[in-house]
Formats: sequence, structure tokens, C-alpha cells
Amino acid sequence: MVTWARLHLGARVRDGLCAEDLVQETWVAILPELPRLRPVPGERERFTPALLGLAKRILRNKLVDARRRELRRRVQSLPPSDRSGPLPADDRSGPVTRALRSERRRSVQDALDRLGTRERELFVRRIFEGAGLEELANDYGMTRDAVIKARQRTRARLARYLTAELLDVLVDGAPDS
Repeated sequence: MVTWARLHLGARVRDGLCAEDLVQETWVAILPELPRLRPVPGERERFTPALLGLAKRILRNKLVDARRRELRRRVQSLPPSDRSGPLPADDRSGPVTRALRSERRRSVQDALDRLGTRERELFVRRIFEGAGLEELANDYGMTRDAVIKARQRTRARLARYLTAELLDVLVDGAPDS
């Protein structure tokens, strides 16, 4: 689990976060769930597959949360004029800020709409939902390498429609970006 967490942390997040801490948080979350754990059907009373599935899901969620916290921390540490991250518009935002955020959102949506359904689903699930490569490969009947290659092609296509800055904000911190 520590190796998997290190692999998926990404260089920027790794500076402020420790893979061992993530794994420890994962086990703290798993322990209360152990009494409710049931074997996977067809596994003849083996709890290992169910435990591994639970651990993977919790660790992946902890990793996604850590990335979000790190991105928020980095954006909040910038001076207000340099904040270019995808911050949501709210009532305290001025009309210009809301317009810029709305324009960015529209640009991203237009770029994603230009992708094929499968490309868009793979990209959105990988970047925004934090789905693992193996999970995507299984869900779409592809190999792990094919998923990586498809994501690279999708990023190249999106680069034609989005500014480099906006594309970097989208994929910042993704495990294989």
C-alpha cells in the first residue's frame, strides 16, 4: 500500500505529504469496518479480496482528498492576482471574477464535448474522479498501457482547444501526467 501511495502521490503533493501517513489513515478507517467485512461471493470464505478492495477504495479516496487539499493550499498561498486555479464562484466574488471562472468552465466543457464519448469518460474518471488505471482498464476492456496511451492522446487533443495554463490546472497532480 505504501508503494502504491508513493507511486500515485505525484511530485508536487509528495513535498507536503507522506505515503506512510496516507496508509496509516487508511488503516485507521479500515479497522472499524472489519467486523462488517464479508467474503467476496465465490471466494470460499476468504476475506483477503474483500479487505484488499476496501483498502484500495479508502486509500484512493484519501489520495484524492490529499491532492485536493494540496491544490487548495497552493492556490490560497498565491497572491490574489496570481490565483488562476479553478476556484468556484460565490457571492463574495466580483462580477469580473465570476465571468472569468464561467468562461474557463465553458472552455473546458467545450473542449470535453469535442472528445468522443469513451475518451471523455476515461479522461473525466481518471482526472476528476481519481479512478485507477487498472480499474479503468477492467471497466473498458483495455490494458493498463492502453489506458495510459488513450489518456495521453486525449491530453494532446485537449491541448488544441485549451490554453496550456488551463490544461495544466486540469491535470495537475494526476498520477501519470
